[in-house]
Amino acid sequence: NQGCQCGCCCRRRDKQWYQRRVRGKRCCKSRWAVCDTDQYGNSWKRMFFERNMEDLIENFVPESTDLAEITDTLELSKDFIMRLRMRQLLPQIKDVSAGVA
Repeated sequence: NQGCQCGCCCRRRDKQWYQRRVRGKRCCKSRWAVCDTDQYGNSWKRMFFERNMEDLIENFVPESTDLAEITDTLELSKDFIMRLRMRQLLPQIKDVSAGVA
């Protein structure tokens, strides 16, 4: 997990706490080099929640990634997510030793 370098949003306690603590502009700028809020209804907070969820899903590896992290993040973020733009999905990793995909 890449996490937010500003320290404002990584410790999850409850939904209201998490949503209040995210400082959209600071979190976005500390994590991504290009931040264009025009694509997110001019909302830094919406940009953070949508891009964070996109990153988690795009980097999901079946049977390797902790699914609870994705479901917990989705529950905490769902009020701010309007659209997700998936650019890639990782293929399932093949277990060569067992001959299973």
